[in-house]
Amino acid sequence: MLAFSTAARADYVISVNGVACAGPTVSATPNITAVCGVVNVGSVTVQVLSMTGSQTGNVSEQEGSTLLIKNFGAATTLTIDLGISNFTAPTAPPSIQDSSGLTLNNQVGTNSATLVSCVETMNLLPPPVTTPFCAHPAPGQAPANPTITLTGPPVVTSSNQTMGIITTLGGPFALDQEIRVALGAGTATTPSSTIVTSSQILTAVPEPGSIVLLGGALVAIATIFRKKVKAARQS
Repeated sequence: MLAFSTAARADYVISVNGVACAGPTVSATPNITAVCGVVNVGSVTVQVLSMTGSQTGNVSEQEGSTLLIKNFGAATTLTIDLGISNFTAPTAPPSIQDSSGLTLNNQVGTNSATLVSCVETMNLLPPPVTTPFCAHPAPGQAPANPTITLTGPPVVTSSNQTMGIITTLGGPFALDQEIRVALGAGTATTPSSTIVTSSQILTAVPEPGSIVLLGGALVAIATIFRKKVKAARQS
């Protein structure tokens, strides 16, 4: 059995190497925008690390981005955790499509990134608020994104996406992400540098019955329209 620890109630957090730079903070809804300014970790500078959460109807999403990560020293690895709790939709059944996306925009040096997106069924935020990361994943959620490794200059961009189908999920739940960025060595005058963007989107999948009803309604509308056109031509 996994053991995990939690802090007092918190609804969103951004952390770098286990240290929060935005939050943990209470929010009335998951519709938030959180921003860390400049974050310095050893020889690394992270500029404008941000996260946005949105719940509209049967679509919920979390997006994270860094304006630029620069490494002025020896090769190193960063762990960036993003989390927003208290999403209440979509729920399953019916099924939910879970999409996890990762983009690396590489500037200088050889750098790589990996992403794990989590639908946390117990509504828990990632470290440092709760450890371990993603102790209660939704069954069928999107698998981890493959590692992207790029070398520059020139500036080059690569993206990938993974998909999952969640069949059981109740609210409230959290959308958490853990991004690991491996940075190549840099110098004071020529730092290795890269930009990382992540996304996680949950979308309700229409039930087969709803699709049939919609199709039937469209056929009926088309039939009525044709009859009106025919009547207009005969008059």
